[in-house]
Amino acid sequence: MSIIITDQEKLSVSRAVNYLITSSEESEESLREVAALHVGALYGQRRATGQSHADAVAAVEWQMATWYSRPAQFCSVSPNTPLVTIEDAEVIALGDAVLPVIREEQGAVALASIVDIGSQYGVLRQQQKPHDKSTATCRAVAYEWYGRTVPVNSLPSVYPKIQGRLRIQHGCFVDDAGPTLPLFCHAGDLFALWIRNSVRATEQLKVVADAGYQGIRVWTLLGGDYWTSKDRNVGPTMFSSYWTELERFMQTVNTLGLKLALSQGDIGQAGSDMEKRKAFARRLAATAKAADGTGHVVAFFDGGNEAWQTGEPDPVRLAAFVQAYRDGGGTALLTLTSPPGEEAAELDAFSIDPADIYDVHGYRGGRFYDKIRHIFSIAYEGLPKRRLGIQSEPAGSGKLVSVTDNINELNHAAVGLLGVMSLLTRQAWVWFSGEGVWVQAGLETEAGFANTPKLCALLPKDLMQFQSLQHSGETWAKTRLVDRGITHECRMDGARHTDGRFVYLFYGVPGTHTFRAARKFSGTFYHPETLVAEPVSYNAGDSFTLSWDRGLVFIGTV
Repeated sequence: MSIIITDQEKLSVSRAVNYLITSSEESEESLREVAALHVGALYGQRRATGQSHADAVAAVEWQMATWYSRPAQFCSVSPNTPLVTIEDAEVIALGDAVLPVIREEQGAVALASIVDIGSQYGVLRQQQKPHDKSTATCRAVAYEWYGRTVPVNSLPSVYPKIQGRLRIQHGCFVDDAGPTLPLFCHAGDLFALWIRNSVRATEQLKVVADAGYQGIRVWTLLGGDYWTSKDRNVGPTMFSSYWTELERFMQTVNTLGLKLALSQGDIGQAGSDMEKRKAFARRLAATAKAADGTGHVVAFFDGGNEAWQTGEPDPVRLAAFVQAYRDGGGTALLTLTSPPGEEAAELDAFSIDPADIYDVHGYRGGRFYDKIRHIFSIAYEGLPKRRLGIQSEPAGSGKLVSVTDNINELNHAAVGLLGVMSLLTRQAWVWFSGEGVWVQAGLETEAGFANTPKLCALLPKDLMQFQSLQHSGETWAKTRLVDRGITHECRMDGARHTDGRFVYLFYGVPGTHTFRAARKFSGTFYHPETLVAEPVSYNAGDSFTLSWDRGLVFIGTV
């Protein structure tokens, strides 16, 4: 059915809700913009059911009054057919796609334009068009308004979920569909929350799944005064329903298409007796198998979170614990724990057999570019014995991310770049934040949550099979892309395939930088937050400039 909403009707909707939005307690313009998008979507949905303009306006006015706890001066008119559910995360993603160009062209908050684009999205979704295609259509409309061209590949497809069992083949992570780049979200206390409030925990799981992450990292054991004070202590001795609830939790995770990085948190809560610990590991394996029939819902399994300070400093005992998980039928990739540092000797000591990969908690010192560089250095300079690793608690935003220098620098762009650097250096990435330690306002409120999966979706899925990691120093003079412009605080690090494909990060001090091409190459620069794309092609000797706030992702060929 063709739906025609006139410009006059769109303006009428905007005027009807403008007062409620602008007079709300939402002081941030970005929140008002998202509210306007959501209102437009609800209006568009109702019109798509055949509802009249007047009834649709009355309904969204009533909805707005409800959102802002205003007196019910309006009545809600039931739509002609049930409305398709539009999640908050969808609206936020839509905003990421269309708001930047509207802001650039119109400056201050342009509620009428935002309501307009929202109404078009609502119509498409009500017509059963999927979120990604509806968003792409609306973005094209917004760019067309201002005579601009939508950047190539600036809105990637949903990050592919892990199919079946995660495993290692040919030097990279693979699932039943082939090579994959593990991208998880840290939600450490989510099972502890689940056992108290499964509804709220499920809401967060859905937010994670909708954002595009492949899974979550969660702790099975939490104890002591710290977690008790936050009402997040958890373990089989604390809750008689522990195993039943853990199976239900795993079933929900599996139903949403997610996987688990199952960390033992405070391994000391399992006691010091190794036989009891092994029994706990075997029970975890049996629970995972009961939850999905295979146990594949658990993709990673560790011996403890920073176990050297939470109850077990001996790698040999940690190795025996994770082996018990495998002996109990567990199918996950095994790690022992992250060591105190990130030197190769430490990583090797804490990744002895049967560990499949090393585990590291990323560097949090220095400037944002130091944090990115350290991830590169682990694989490039450190060269741990295990080719693959996992950044299970890297740097991130939020008050509860401890001991982090210049944490204010970790904005959406910086966090996205951290994730890309991790994946191109063969380390699974776990997006980390303060909310990921203790969920309160929601994971989606932290920096990098929404853009990281979309940015990483641009990467070639066989990236971890690229043969070499390279920078632009003299070591790589015969193959480097640029030979001028790289300094200590302005870097270009990346991965190269022998077939000519590459993925590089240009990053460092914010500003405009000039480079000279060392050879002919072409590719596309991507902004790590907005995903705005700029295709380029250079010949040897060409000079070019790049501007950034944190850095750019460059994907191309020589």
